[in-house]
Amino acid sequence: MYINGWTREKLMKQIRLKNKGYRSYDNGECRYRDDDNNQCLVGCFIPDVKYSTDMESRSATCIIREFDLYKEMPLSIERMDSLQFFHDAVVEDLDGESFYEAVEEKLIDMESKK
Repeated sequence: MYINGWTREKLMKQIRLKNKGYRSYDNGECRYRDDDNNQCLVGCFIPDVKYSTDMESRSATCIIREFDLYKEMPLSIERMDSLQFFHDAVVEDLDGESFYEAVEEKLIDMESKK
């Protein structure tokens, strides 16, 4: 399921490094990076040198294709899109460890649906 040398463990380590344990959003909209530099579950895998505010308000599929982010992503486009939906719609009321636990549970669920 994982690509580009990623594993669930490496993916979770990156999320913990780039995400502050809560949904990344500003003014009610989910963001790849918010004003506090908290990064969403897709934004965590966008290198600083490739990030652009032009990515905001666009789908994971769109930015992966338009900004040539294939090699940076730990999952296929379809699965990154699913992770984005999960971030935008499911974890909105979670923070801290419960946020990270929900993300890991989502990954485990995705693994079972190879």
